[in-house]
Amino acid sequence: MPNTIAQRLKHSKGLIADYFAQASILFADIQDFTPLCKHRTPQQLVKILNEIFCSFDELSIKYGLEKIKTSGDGYMAAGGLPRANSKHAVHCCNCALEMQKAFQQISRKHNLKTGLRIGIGCGEVVAGIIGKNKFSYDMWGEAVNLASRMESHGAGNKIQTTQSTYELTKHAFNYTKRGEIQVKGVGTVNTYWLLNRKIQVG
Repeated sequence: MPNTIAQRLKHSKGLIADYFAQASILFADIQDFTPLCKHRTPQQLVKILNEIFCSFDELSIKYGLEKIKTSGDGYMAAGGLPRANSKHAVHCCNCALEMQKAFQQISRKHNLKTGLRIGIGCGEVVAGIIGKNKFSYDMWGEAVNLASRMESHGAGNKIQTTQSTYELTKHAFNYTKRGEIQVKGVGTVNTYWLLNRKIQVG
């Protein structure tokens, strides 16, 4: 968990729960991971996953994102917390693009016939500590749900973002509009495919 949160947990017995008006959430998931498991030994599988997630950890640190958790073959990180950061969305998009490249390199190295889906959403969230044993720092809110849906409703080797993410970062990145998709519990939402960074002139 974040060091600042660990220090609060160490020196306070009270509930740790914070509200953030703006944060960015990134979900990444390996496509068709279950079939991949059938053709690898447990040692091979863990080695590959560790290599992928360690590279994601390094990129999260590089762009100031907070790793929230891994779940199976899924990876979750966030920007703009536990300390507010006005560039959280840009940092999240930069990280996602480099995650794509890192995954492609590892896939070629291990001959993986699969892809990586990434989803990004921005908005207000609540973050805090839950649990008694193996407690964890986690996040909740519609922005988290939308980011998760961006990943699960996405496509292999593509980065799908919400409208809010697009609005916050369109000055720095090139996008193509995917259009409207149906999101369970939310309804119809506009989504975009993040393509690459814009070339800065001057």
